[in-house]
Amino acid sequence: MRKTLSIGILCLTLCFAMSCTKTQNEPTPAQQTTKIKSSKSGTLLTTSANAFIGSFYNGASFTVGRQVTTYDGTKLVSEIVVGSGRARGYMVTDPSTGTPLYFADVDRSAYTMTSVDIAANKSVYTTQIDKNPQYLITDEFDFIGIVVVEPVDLEGVPFWGWGDWKYGPCNGFGLKTATRTHYVFWSVNVIVTQNDVPCDKKLGSNYYGG
Repeated sequence: MRKTLSIGILCLTLCFAMSCTKTQNEPTPAQQTTKIKSSKSGTLLTTSANAFIGSFYNGASFTVGRQVTTYDGTKLVSEIVVGSGRARGYMVTDPSTGTPLYFADVDRSAYTMTSVDIAANKSVYTTQIDKNPQYLITDEFDFIGIVVVEPVDLEGVPFWGWGDWKYGPCNGFGLKTATRTHYVFWSVNVIVTQNDVPCDKKLGSNYYGG
């Protein structure tokens, strides 16, 4: 069964407003491994990667644009151009096997982003991404241009997914505040806050409030 994450944001510590709602039902990638050559690149994408992209965009025509390997050489990032114009999709695959790992769709008209952990069948749908300070810094989340540069500080920052919960001090009522950050391509996607956490309690890795 596909797992979809819905988040209510109570507070953003980076002083930008954004909200997360229920995601689209992203497709389960096909399991074939036959390779298909894209129309714009010499690098091959597996049928499972192509099937995921085709299903995500409901059968719309797409091509593969620029392709780069992350600075550490562990992941291949491919631009996905839907129809014509600027790329809006970013497919992350294993460069040695072609296995699809992650996918991000950046809608720069609606200011939304859907980020998908394909293996875990989990996704986060973020709105008002234009309010994120990193949106303009990264040329409107043009991830193809940032993954080749080693991030300045990787301590506690995953390539994709949630970082650890961080806790504030206990107040006079025996409660504390917990915050957690979701990352895509080492960039801050969204920060969620859980208020009124008992001082003696630690939140689990799968707990997102609500």
